[in-house]
Amino acid sequence: MLPTSVGSIGPLEHLARLGMLFLAGTLAYRFRDKFPISIALVVFAAIAIMIADGTPFEKPVWALGVAYGALWVAALPLGGLRRLTNRFDFSYGLYIYGWPVLQLLTLALPAIAPAELAIVALAVALPVAAASWFVIEKPALRIKRLPRTPKLSAMATERLSGIIAR
Repeated sequence: MLPTSVGSIGPLEHLARLGMLFLAGTLAYRFRDKFPISIALVVFAAIAIMIADGTPFEKPVWALGVAYGALWVAALPLGGLRRLTNRFDFSYGLYIYGWPVLQLLTLALPAIAPAELAIVALAVALPVAAASWFVIEKPALRIKRLPRTPKLSAMATERLSGIIAR
């Protein structure tokens, strides 16, 4: 049921698929107050994915169903995990470094299955994202909160230059 490879699709199909996903995400955000997030709709999405398997609608239904499932997981009240992720936000680092890690792993391990690739990529990208959080992002956010004065701006520039030069 899970796609095993991207296959050989042309640029127009890529554009149409990514455009559809961008539009879906934009509409979900725009109508977030009216956009229902429920387990019933997650089950519906899973059933739709199974029904669409092997049809011309397989890829778009799979993409939208998985995206909806991701929104549902993101909306879960996860208590302790939520407190941890509010304190240590590795999400931007995963966003920035995840794609290059995936590309390098795909080159190094061309026969790896998608699920295995996701697990290995997370295991490699997460420490890189953590390093990015502690070395770059967190110090930059601390500087951002300071009041802006000409002296402080010069000090921040000097400090960031020292971090970059290391």
